[in-house]
Amino acid sequence: MSSRKPKSRTRLPSKQKQPTRMQVFCKKYEDFVLLPYFVWFLNAFGMGGVDRLISKHANDYALERLERLIEELQRKIDSNLLQPGSEEFVAALHQSINALMETTSTEKAKLFAVVLADTWNSANASWTEVSQTLKLIRELEDVHIMLLREALKVHNTLGPQATFTVSKRYPRSTPIDLRLPNVSTELLELCVSDLIAKGLINDSFVDNEAMSTAERFASMTPGRLVYCISELGIWFLKRLHETTSEPVTALATH
Repeated sequence: MSSRKPKSRTRLPSKQKQPTRMQVFCKKYEDFVLLPYFVWFLNAFGMGGVDRLISKHANDYALERLERLIEELQRKIDSNLLQPGSEEFVAALHQSINALMETTSTEKAKLFAVVLADTWNSANASWTEVSQTLKLIRELEDVHIMLLREALKVHNTLGPQATFTVSKRYPRSTPIDLRLPNVSTELLELCVSDLIAKGLINDSFVDNEAMSTAERFASMTPGRLVYCISELGIWFLKRLHETTSEPVTALATH
């Protein structure tokens, strides 16, 4: 009776466990001085837990936005400092990350990083100013910031009395829509209204040149609505280090 040899089992090569997105994230920034603060945020909001891991898309979405912010901060903070210069940093970071989770804008990560870097690098940060700046960044869209930048250029180039218009063409007023050709005039007008409501843009009526004020009202000729950046708008852009005084070609039409 012949004895059968037992069949040898072929061992399949074991699959190497792939690192999680969280592990990759921590490894990538392990030498960055701010990593502990970001890990604290991830743990505080349960982003490493089962509830988050069930939704890979949500997890990746959040980490993607954190990476954008870290990349910007790496270029702006003093890495020789082992802890923030002001107590406002942690609260400011908390607000900034929450706001980034609500937007798809890549520009906002840059703006938040400017404010956060100031609270990290300086011991003289004012929480009132920091929180108000963060609030404005959170509430404004990219197009609002673009419009404010152009309004500041008009102010710096043509003087504090310089005004701009949207879609209208008045002597000595700059048609700002020509500076932002990729944005519809309807959207610009909506943004101007938003900025006026927040006090970042001033609006005023200018009398028709050919008439006195009394004549204009008597003839029911409407005044011309023009705009200019406000002191608050200038303050806000200064907080974002936006104080450009580069030459800008005047676009006023006659």
